[in-house]
Amino acid sequence: MTTGQVIRELRVTRNLTQKALSEATGIPVRTLINYENTEREPNAKNMAILERFFNVSAAYLRGEAEVQEVEPMVKDAMSLEIVREKLPKKLQELSALLGNGKDAEVEVAYHVVAELTHVLKMENQVQRNAALSILQDMVATTVFFLDSCENCQRDTDPAGRVNHAKSVVKTHMAQALSKGDIFLAK
Repeated sequence: MTTGQVIRELRVTRNLTQKALSEATGIPVRTLINYENTEREPNAKNMAILERFFNVSAAYLRGEAEVQEVEPMVKDAMSLEIVREKLPKKLQELSALLGNGKDAEVEVAYHVVAELTHVLKMENQVQRNAALSILQDMVATTVFFLDSCENCQRDTDPAGRVNHAKSVVKTHMAQALSKGDIFLAK
């Protein structure tokens, strides 16, 4: 597949129009049309934007990889090593917090960890990657929303910030859920 075909497939799978993709990425509609019609190839900047937006590797976007790998949120090798080192401590910290936690908190934590465990055990790599990508998008979107709302009182227009956050969350949740089509198709 060409890069344009992959872009079109990713866009359609997520139920996005070319205009919606343009608004979400800042890439002009005419440019996206040219990409999808294979009249132009994305430049490095737009490739990076599309990789981040669709949460795919450059190789997948170029049509060079069949499996849509989930890109780590942290791409720096040193930072990833720090994450690996800190994970056991974070799990212990979570366990300690839940030891004295409310029943609802314990239940939510259990379901999050249980679902992640289930996804990591999936043998079908395409489904596993799609499921990981959905979880990653949902977590990132939730964190964005909570951070926006927590800090909104410092703004001159707190209600506007919350409404903007809600709008962004709706778009990102819809995109995350559209990956369910990838999960079910494979």
